[in-house]
Amino acid sequence: MTSEQLRYVVELANYHTLQKTADALHLTKSGLSKAIHQIEDELGLQLFHRTPSGTYLTRQGQELLPTMEKELNINFKLHQQASSLQNSPDGKIVRIGHANSLLKPVFTEFLQMKKASHSTKLEISQHSIAKLIDLVRSQQLDLAFVDLNQSQINQANQSLTFHEIHHGPLQLYLRADNPLSDKKQLTIDDLRSLSFVTMGDQLSQEIFNHLQNICGPLRVTLQTDDYWSACEAVSKLNAGFIVCKMMLKNAIPDFDHWGFREKQLDYLIDDQVYHGWISNPNRPLDQETLQFVDRVAKRIVSVLD
Repeated sequence: MTSEQLRYVVELANYHTLQKTADALHLTKSGLSKAIHQIEDELGLQLFHRTPSGTYLTRQGQELLPTMEKELNINFKLHQQASSLQNSPDGKIVRIGHANSLLKPVFTEFLQMKKASHSTKLEISQHSIAKLIDLVRSQQLDLAFVDLNQSQINQANQSLTFHEIHHGPLQLYLRADNPLSDKKQLTIDDLRSLSFVTMGDQLSQEIFNHLQNICGPLRVTLQTDDYWSACEAVSKLNAGFIVCKMMLKNAIPDFDHWGFREKQLDYLIDDQVYHGWISNPNRPLDQETLQFVDRVAKRIVSVLD
C-alpha cells in the first residue's frame, strides 16, 4: 500500500464524506471512491460504512487507522530527513540536547550559525538530565548541554566525557524585603519558616530532598519547570528559591531586575553545580560542530560578565 493510499483512508476518516475528502486531496469523488475500494480489496476488509449521512469507519477500520497513521508519519519523516540531507552538502545532521536553563544560548547560537552557513543541519531537543545522559550514551544525540552535580558527573563519566564550561554555587534567592534576607547565616529554623519554589528536574529535586533530610519537612508553594514562573513566585509569594545564578541568567536575560538577595547554603548542602556538555567518545564530533559548541559555551558564561 502506498503513502497516497494511506492518506486517502486517513483523510476520509477525518472528513466523513467523499466529496470533502476528494476536494481536500484534489481528486474527483469517483476517483477517491475507486481508490478506497481498491484499498479494501487489497486488505480484504471493509474499512468504511457508506450511509446517507456520511462515510464512517467500520470496526475493522477503527482498529487499523492508528497503524495507518503511524505508517504515514514514518513515511513523512523519511522524506523530511532525506530532504534535510539533500540540503546539507556533506549529508550531516547534528543532534543536540539541552537542559531547560540552557535553551537560550544554544538556540541563539544556532540561529547565528544558520545565517552564516547551511552546511550543517541541527536538530535541538530538550530533556531531563537523566534522559540526556541516556540519549548521548546510546548515540541518539551527538552531544548535550547540561547542568550537573558531582554525582551526576561521576555517573556520566562511566561511558561519556563531560566537558566543563563553568562551575558555581547554588544559592537561596529571597525577596529583598524578606526578613531573612539580611541575616548573615540562616538557621534550620529559618529555613523551616520559609515556603519554597522548586524546579521539577532531577538535580533540583535531589538538592531539595537533601535539604529536607537536614531540616525536616519544608513547605513547597510551587513546583514548576519554568524559571520565570519560579522568580515570579519568589516576588509575589515571598517564597525562597534554591538555584545557581548561571542557570537563572541563561534562562532569564533580565533576571537582575527582580533585585533578589542571595544567601549561601554551602554549610548545609553540596552547593556546587557544573555547567558543560557531554559527548560519547565512540561518536567523535567534526570540527564545525566543535566550533559551534565552543561558541555556545562562551555564550553560557558571558551572562556573568
